[in-house]
Amino acid sequence: MTTHTIEIYDDFLSQEDHKIIHDKMMNMGFAWEYSNNKVYNLPHDAGLRDHQLVHMFFTKTGAMSSDIKLINPIMMKLKVLAVHRIKANLELYTGDTAHESDFHVDWKNPSTQEGNKNMTVGIYYVNTNNGYTEFEDGTKVESVANRFVSFAGDLIHRGVSQTDTKERVVINFNYFCDS
Repeated sequence: MTTHTIEIYDDFLSQEDHKIIHDKMMNMGFAWEYSNNKVYNLPHDAGLRDHQLVHMFFTKTGAMSSDIKLINPIMMKLKVLAVHRIKANLELYTGDTAHESDFHVDWKNPSTQEGNKNMTVGIYYVNTNNGYTEFEDGTKVESVANRFVSFAGDLIHRGVSQTDTKERVVINFNYFCDS
């Protein structure tokens, strides 16, 4: 059995850098697009709360957002060799009961249909709320502003919505590391 490490970094960026990202993404004028499901590589469950707003900073095809420079402070701290995808998720308040997305890996190898243990997944939490990231083993990482968590790309996880704020905003990084 493979042992997976979940690494959590609080106060990941300087307060100034975090504030720039937070203020840009949490205010009008930031471009969000509607997604009718939360997990791309799983069938849509058609539930009324299985949706979110997304902002694609970068895709494997090379498509880049005009706001890509916003995340430079994060990228400078990561030892990135190659990026697969960088996507922000905005989950709006949907009631007093948290919504658990499906357990998943962010990308499955087309030939094996398994997650890629060589890919790193990173999640940057833009705002604090009572939502969290949950792993299949029961480990929970709370949504704390300016926190960054990283783990291997084959580690099964899911997002759980917030019930105490209007929104939960995270930036999801899928990349390959230098070490």
